[in-house]
Amino acid sequence: MSANYVYLADGVDANTVIINADLVEVGDGKKIRGENVALIIPNIKPLDVDAHHLYLKYETADNEQQLLRLEGQWQAFKCDDLESVFYDTNHALEIGQDFNASWSYFYKCTEMKVLKGVLLSSDGTVGLITTKGDLVIAGKIVAETVVEDSADKIKQHDGQIKAHKGFFHARNGIELNRGNVQLDEGAIVSDYGNIDVIAGNVKFKHFGYVDAQRGDVHAKCLSHDVITNGEPDKSYEGGVIEGGDGKGHNGTGLYMHAGNKVINEGSTIGADADYIIDGDRGVEGIAQYNPYCYKDDVKHSWLGLLSKHEKVYTVRIQPPQFKSNNGTGYIRSKHGKIDMTCAVFSGHKTFIFS
Repeated sequence: MSANYVYLADGVDANTVIINADLVEVGDGKKIRGENVALIIPNIKPLDVDAHHLYLKYETADNEQQLLRLEGQWQAFKCDDLESVFYDTNHALEIGQDFNASWSYFYKCTEMKVLKGVLLSSDGTVGLITTKGDLVIAGKIVAETVVEDSADKIKQHDGQIKAHKGFFHARNGIELNRGNVQLDEGAIVSDYGNIDVIAGNVKFKHFGYVDAQRGDVHAKCLSHDVITNGEPDKSYEGGVIEGGDGKGHNGTGLYMHAGNKVINEGSTIGADADYIIDGDRGVEGIAQYNPYCYKDDVKHSWLGLLSKHEKVYTVRIQPPQFKSNNGTGYIRSKHGKIDMTCAVFSGHKTFIFS
């Protein structure tokens, strides 16, 4: 049924209920009841809704550039046996408060930010979907399953994700900057852009699939200026992409593919079991290094009247590492070369094909 105003004196009870209206009201003590309920309304007004699966299309009169805050939204609906909620809007969302639910919930919007310090958790699935802009994660997500799907980029800056299963897809690239992703198994896929893991940690307990279909997979390290023995120095913070034990995947813990190159820059790529790296246009292992003073001695004359500093310099190296704790590594390139500088390989065996 569809109208500007819908009044349901006796409520409604059906397997599937779809209501598209400017305003919806029900009679005192009555409910909107159904296995699947879809409400397409401009503003949220408290309603008694008894549904297993709730679809909420929320249009607001606010300017589309204004971020829509979700405070108090879920308290507007009283669902006793809710299994999932799908929240859909043609506006940008900024999630600035914690939300914990036993049911699955999905946010679909033009672009989205999960702010730093926010915790989203569910006993089921947490799904975050954008239709035009970036999906930016600075908070923490804990769920049975996490789904992220961006029409542009996924940017996870210091964010944390922990789930049994995770599926992350972006059209124009994925950037994990000092974030932390822990999954039993999952997939990270970019259609056109790069997948950059910048001093972040991506770890799979059983199996991980990482695919930059037309770009690079780039594990990067960050350098930090420090002082050692009174002299300028650098410390390094490498990224980690680590697969699991291969359970359920024929002993392969990580499969990584790049339509262009796989680049390991002072970071670690590997798995507990076997890992496979396919870089269509090449695979590179790049070391970071800098000279530094590792020893500064003060030497005195035998009378103690004269002294001098004796400094000894060496080079600090942050190597790219390719490792398998209990398996074999396969590094391959169809159309490019494999170029390694000061790379460290660990495991039973490593096979390189170019």
